[in-house]
Amino acid sequence: MTPAAADAELAGWLSSILDLVADEEARADPAVAVEGLSPTPAGARLYREVLDQLDDSVVAFSGDDRFLLGNSAYRRRYPHLPPDSELAGQTFTQILQYALEAGSIIEKQAAEDPAAYLARRVAQLHQPDGAGAERLTASGNWDLMRIRMTPDGCRLSIRTDITEQKRAQEDLRAALERLESEGTQRAAFIAKLSHELRTPLTAILGYAGMIEGEVIGPLGPQRYREYAASIVQAGQRLLDFIDQILHLSRLEAGRMDMAETAIDLVDTLRREITVVEPAARDNRTILALQLPSGFPALRGDPRLVRQMILTLLSNAVRLTQRGTVSVSLGRRPDGGIDLRVADDGAGMTSELLARAGDPYLRTAPAPPSGEGSAGLGLALVKELAGLHQGQLFIASEPGRTVATLSFPPERTMSAGHAS
Repeated sequence: MTPAAADAELAGWLSSILDLVADEEARADPAVAVEGLSPTPAGARLYREVLDQLDDSVVAFSGDDRFLLGNSAYRRRYPHLPPDSELAGQTFTQILQYALEAGSIIEKQAAEDPAAYLARRVAQLHQPDGAGAERLTASGNWDLMRIRMTPDGCRLSIRTDITEQKRAQEDLRAALERLESEGTQRAAFIAKLSHELRTPLTAILGYAGMIEGEVIGPLGPQRYREYAASIVQAGQRLLDFIDQILHLSRLEAGRMDMAETAIDLVDTLRREITVVEPAARDNRTILALQLPSGFPALRGDPRLVRQMILTLLSNAVRLTQRGTVSVSLGRRPDGGIDLRVADDGAGMTSELLARAGDPYLRTAPAPPSGEGSAGLGLALVKELAGLHQGQLFIASEPGRTVATLSFPPERTMSAGHAS
């Protein structure tokens, strides 16, 4: 077939092919004016030129699977093929034979059962797909292959080099696996470190408690008892800090287990208030409770809920001198539960308030007692609230801070369920 005859044959359907290609290849030159071209040999030549500008490989076959046209990218991708003038009229199967003979197909089936491979590829040509299929080439690159149909029954095979995208996906997958592995290793290390620290610390606390209580006998000077009490207080703060690090590590690694049941928040708050009462007396701080009767139960993990409450109470008491720490429970209109802890402490600046809940961030200066915070408490409460599908909200200004644990309605149970 002469070039002129080929142009005449192509002129009737290349317009529809170009429309399909335009959808597939957004990088085609927008300055090329193809609208309004008549189906003439001259128009067909212009369409060829446009197709040759595409980065994607484009090859067209007639309704009976015979080669019609391949653009420049197609010829570069398959240099073993003869010129278009020789390919014109050859079937898709014959063209695949060229690739088999050239060894450019690396699929296992092509080597073990060429006939089956050819049959499968012909069947794929007859089944246009939307998403396309990814294929690894002999050069080590990845192609995305799509088959499209023209309105008059011709088939368009489009291949796009997606090697860079595949490499980026592989790099991302490897990075995620590395992060997961590092997170698991870090959690295991912290768990072991916590165990190694807690074992001797527990012994220190036990012996210091015995000395403070003069279990074996009187110590003599009163200052010895005071020293022992200081050892107990410092050791307990260190033990709490170790627990916070361990819990945060478990949360980050996704290894925090929950044992949910119905929780009586009124009873839980009364119990935890007794824990902070000694510190409140030392700071001459009043503890005010506003706990309604018949309050519904909360579905959650009692151990984790107690930890959230105690952390908020401890923070409020530690930062309040000669003031008031108030605790209240309330129901929202949507049925959810709000637990509030308010204090008359120093408050937070707007800059610190915006970052409240970040690990290792100290949101307030150390109180006169010198017992500063490591900055883990609010971060831990925030994460534990998230495990209960809840949120931690903090509002603060000079001289006033309100921390609110907000639980969703699906966590609310009837009062009769509380244990």
